[in-house]
Amino acid sequence: MLVKRINPALLIVIGLPVAAVLASTVAAVIAVRGQDPQLPDEYHWEGQQLDQDFLRSRHADELGVRATLHLGALDGRCSVDLQLHGERPARLNVALTHGARKALDRHLSLALSEGYTASCEPLPSGLWHIELSDGQRTWAVREDTQGSLDRVYMGAPDS
Repeated sequence: MLVKRINPALLIVIGLPVAAVLASTVAAVIAVRGQDPQLPDEYHWEGQQLDQDFLRSRHADELGVRATLHLGALDGRCSVDLQLHGERPARLNVALTHGARKALDRHLSLALSEGYTASCEPLPSGLWHIELSDGQRTWAVREDTQGSLDRVYMGAPDS
């Protein structure tokens, strides 16, 4: 009996395009069946919040907001030394967000009397995200800091 031998070059010439067509078909089926879910209806809200954050930061720059936060709380008090062009707000809000432990997050509201002060407890060193804003949230400055919160400088550096 005579056995015909198939040329390996012919297998490569025919086999590679056939394999590519099959792989493309499989990829198309996977893409159609596993399509990304639609965005939630509330998605536009996140974009609006981001736009408002940019506006508040820009307004803080326009006002020249500079602040020094004293958050060591050795005496059970926290304070903020605030400098800005314009009228000082009656109240400041400070949001302290810990980088790894949500249970340490704090929100302080500091009223203006002789300065901005509030009762607070000591917080451990670590990675912190701090946001300082006025009571009406028309401006805001943010700072990321690592280590102790005894004294934190916020705002753009003086020119």
